[in-house]
Amino acid sequence: MRHHRQSSTFVLVASLLTSFAAVGCGGGSDVDLVKVSGTVTMNGEPVADAEVLFKPVAGGRLSHGKTDAEGHYTLEYLPGQSGAIVGAHQVSVSTYVEPDTDSSDPEKLAGRKETIPAEFNSRTTLAAELEPAGSTVLDFNLEAEEQLAQGSGKK
Repeated sequence: MRHHRQSSTFVLVASLLTSFAAVGCGGGSDVDLVKVSGTVTMNGEPVADAEVLFKPVAGGRLSHGKTDAEGHYTLEYLPGQSGAIVGAHQVSVSTYVEPDTDSSDPEKLAGRKETIPAEFNSRTTLAAELEPAGSTVLDFNLEAEEQLAQGSGKK
């Protein structure tokens, strides 16, 4: 039994070291990044508390940001490191929050339904091309005939 525990510990430590080597220890990265921020609106109104995702078309780490009450977001590549990989990205905006059945907080327990149409998230038509520059401002003015109803629960 003791041998099994030592083997498990070794595998865990080796996995962690491999992860740190792949990501880098100081929060730095060896990819070209550009700082990205902007505002998300739906039919002219700010979209608050939405997740904005930039997925590189050529592959690589996603960048994400959360909108504030005015719809403003700033992308993060790694914790504490702003930006997104230079190049073409598929962009999605979502307000869905999965219910947390382990929480005693009624809001977390209920989750939140998606209020953004699928054409901007699960079947997104949004795209962005990021050029190597100091920073980029990208506003997304979403127009939809019908905004999904606010509420809680699953999509």
